[in-house]
Amino acid sequence: MARVLIVDDQLTSRMILEQLIHSLGSDAEVVSFSDPVKALEWAKNHPIDLVLTDLKMEGVDGTQVMNYCKEKLPDAEVIIMTGYPSLDNTIRTLKNGVVDFLIKPINLNQMEICFHRVIHERQLFIENLLLKKELEGKKRLQKLN
Repeated sequence: MARVLIVDDQLTSRMILEQLIHSLGSDAEVVSFSDPVKALEWAKNHPIDLVLTDLKMEGVDGTQVMNYCKEKLPDAEVIIMTGYPSLDNTIRTLKNGVVDFLIKPINLNQMEICFHRVIHERQLFIENLLLKKELEGKKRLQKLN
């Protein structure tokens, strides 16, 4: 089961994203925060697969959330959302490793495609790691025989 963290200071945006993720038939656990500081505090103690964060928020902005995730939660994928798109913001965040940059109001079809792609790629990554471990175990067993 995937765990999704939504960080957005707009209640409507958080509610729409939560409903969308649940409507996709996903068994993902969705946790949302309006306060980025509280979200990052919570994230310290919980594994996260996907972070959806607004770019412009009071205090800590989405860039800081992204930087924290890349440093402290390297397995989490990050999607930046903004109602104030600019080429500079888009390029800067994509260069820093976010998987997508979505413009608000969010196109729900685009969000659905993005969500499925990210979750599918994570599943493939995990399966690949498990297969590598299994192969290493078989190689060790062959050496012992």
